[in-house]
Amino acid sequence: MYKIKKKSPSYIGQYIRKKRLERKLIKYYLYNNSDTRTPLGRIIDTLAGSILFIVIFYMLFFNITNNSTWSLVLTVILLALFLLLLKKIRLHKYNKIRSRKNKELAYEYVHKKMMELNHREFVSYIEDALAKIYPHLCLDGGDGKQPAQDGIYRLGQAKVLIRYKQDKSEKQVGIDEITSFCNAMKELSISKGCIITTSSFDKSCVDFIKSITNLKICLMEKEQLLKLIERAGLLPDEKFIENLIIKQIKEEEKKWLALKREVLMPKKVKLYAFTGISFIVLSRIIQYTVLYIIPGIICLALAVIIYYSGIKAKTKKEKTPLDEVFDNKTS
Repeated sequence: MYKIKKKSPSYIGQYIRKKRLERKLIKYYLYNNSDTRTPLGRIIDTLAGSILFIVIFYMLFFNITNNSTWSLVLTVILLALFLLLLKKIRLHKYNKIRSRKNKELAYEYVHKKMMELNHREFVSYIEDALAKIYPHLCLDGGDGKQPAQDGIYRLGQAKVLIRYKQDKSEKQVGIDEITSFCNAMKELSISKGCIITTSSFDKSCVDFIKSITNLKICLMEKEQLLKLIERAGLLPDEKFIENLIIKQIKEEEKKWLALKREVLMPKKVKLYAFTGISFIVLSRIIQYTVLYIIPGIICLALAVIIYYSGIKAKTKKEKTPLDEVFDNKTS
């Protein structure tokens, strides 16, 4: 017998899913960051603005032309141009917010991943970033006198000492760390150095570095380190970040569906019906009627919704003999 193959998803279905996903991303980027209105509020504002626009410009054109038809046509054309311009402005704003948010999330993702690495992996990761930006920078093993968290590098004829601080507690680097690094540079006879940290430096550290004349030390904190990684091209791309956002949206939707299923469980029909009737009966006995009628109506409405959903689900699950034939795997 012939095998019946499932048809591939239609282009219409793919297009609908793509548009739905785009709307979710727009809601995540734009509305959650800059627009606090509800969807209904946005619709009402758009309709109200369009009506006001039509009334004002129709009256203006009517006073100029004294022709109602031409006034209406010109108003509609002007409204269409205005809405097109507004759409372009919103799209530009959306792309700007989207780019900024993606960069913030990429920084956050890279920083989180750096904190999960052990110290050797962390140093290797930063060395890869430095090698991409400064290809002439090469590792010099030194004589083993430098501290374990320091690395000696050669840039041309000069030697550079770099200290890597992976501060998982996000504690600021203090002045003691700077003086310790200066002493290590003096012992190794190195005049150039850099301290790289995943946190930040105390203000006293910056002031101390400015007061030193015989040593050249660079302080690189979290934000500068992330910009260095971005410059090296090691940041995840926008597609990767958007996939993470989509995954987060789906997780939130799953939580909402789980809550919805918990509230609308078929077993709770009798409970909601009994509770609703009890509230309505109490509303006829006790003085404060409204306080009991509203929850009673809500409970009864939930009971009706669940009962109707259960009947609908049973109807959909009913199978014909032909369905049973096609459900069996045949060869």
